[in-house]
Amino acid sequence: MALGDPMRRLARWGVAVGVVFLGLVLLVASIVWMTIPVNAPWRSMLQQMSLLPSWLDPSPMSSDRVEAQLVVADGYGVSLFAAGVADARGLRVTAAGDMLVSAPRDGRILLLDADRDGDGSFDGRRVLLEDLTRPNGLDVSDGYLYVGEEDGVGRIAFDPWSGTTDGEYPRIIDGLPRGGCSRAAAGQGAPLTSP
Repeated sequence: MALGDPMRRLARWGVAVGVVFLGLVLLVASIVWMTIPVNAPWRSMLQQMSLLPSWLDPSPMSSDRVEAQLVVADGYGVSLFAAGVADARGLRVTAAGDMLVSAPRDGRILLLDADRDGDGSFDGRRVLLEDLTRPNGLDVSDGYLYVGEEDGVGRIAFDPWSGTTDGEYPRIIDGLPRGGCSRAAAGQGAPLTSP
């Protein structure tokens, strides 16, 4: 037996152990991934930072899926109002009946125009704000749209009847700790007052 043979066997053994270990790690990670709720904050944060492949995103919602998945009490109904709005979290209906939607992963606030033509779907979609830090909470008060971001709260002049914003978007609260504890800072019933 040559001196190189035990070394080769040891190298093969090391590779085999490494492959088995990697397989076990991937198996455990997959099981954890499937058991953690879809809306777990760390998963969404990783998706927003593009650290997860898009094929891990949940499949888009469809009218058939809504009807098949949701159970509604007699006398009530549920239907899909807006398809293609990724990662919708905060929702706020304006005085005009339009829907404000926060999309944390995209860092945007959208406005879905109310269904004024009666076809069961929104009549238009506009981006009101973008490049935000994981926006979630929304509130409209005294002519302003307040947005609770992951690390602060900002506001911008907002006309609910035209669905438009005006002016700059300054932060009125900044430096909140990251990690999910402050994303609902706006829109939770606590009054925000102007200086």
